[in-house]
Amino acid sequence: MINEYYDSIWATLIKSFIVIIYLFIITRIKHPIQLDIMTLLLKKNHHGYNGNAKNRIPGKGIRLSH
Repeated sequence: MINEYYDSIWATLIKSFIVIIYLFIITRIKHPIQLDIMTLLLKKNHHGYNGNAKNRIPGKGIRLSH
């Protein structure tokens, strides 16, 4: 009983970890919608979509692909 319980916990952790990696890979590619969602979730700064300074374009934010 206990072993099966821990196995299900590990399976859930591994699945969620894979999902997190998948989302991270998607956001590395320039997908504006996912980047917006990630920025909102992380709340890196007070302006919603600026992201990192190296990716910033004046007046555009991080949305490079439209």
